[in-house]
Amino acid sequence: MKTPTLSPQQAADRAGVSRKAIMDAIKADKVRAWKSNESGRWEVVAASLQTWAEARTTRRAVTYDDTTSKEVAGGTDELVSLRAERDEAKIEARLAAKDVERLTVQLDREREALSREQDTVADLRRRLDKAEEQVRALTPLPKQDGILSRIKSAWTGKA
Repeated sequence: MKTPTLSPQQAADRAGVSRKAIMDAIKADKVRAWKSNESGRWEVVAASLQTWAEARTTRRAVTYDDTTSKEVAGGTDELVSLRAERDEAKIEARLAAKDVERLTVQLDREREALSREQDTVADLRRRLDKAEEQVRALTPLPKQDGILSRIKSAWTGKA
């Protein structure tokens, strides 16, 4: 299953930010993306973009709440800060879970490739063994200077 991706411009349009903001987030490892081997263009992971956009919205709300709380009542600043940290930790946990899922899929692919390679090696070994048996069967045995040839030589008088 292919991971849904977007171009940086599509990601910017979806998140309501500039393309530069998306590229900055990619460079800061806040949004997962890679350059395609085929086209050489950036591909932004849609799920990562959504998580980043949600975190960005949460941070803005926290900043607004933080400013409001300072004006309204002292002592809640710490609570707002803790909530922001909690929300960021949740987002990081979601990103980590997605990374684990991606790496698990990659590991499964690597294991399948290794298994295929091991099967190929085993098949090649069987073929080599069979070829060696065929070579041995077709190769004449060397003359042996055994007792019969000595008797024959002695009988015929040829040394």
